[in-house]
Amino acid sequence: MDDEIAATIDEPTVDYSSYTVAQLKSIADESGVEYPSNIKKADLIAKLEEQA
Repeated sequence: MDDEIAATIDEPTVDYSSYTVAQLKSIADESGVEYPSNIKKADLIAKLEEQA
């Protein structure tokens, strides 16, 4: 039963909205997430959340 409980607990989610676009791009670069240079903050956050 403990294994079932552990499997349903997700890692804490990151609140990307508190980061600047430059910080988000740095996180994306480190994570290997590709994005266009003119990406909007909301779109970059969505890409990072998809990758997580």
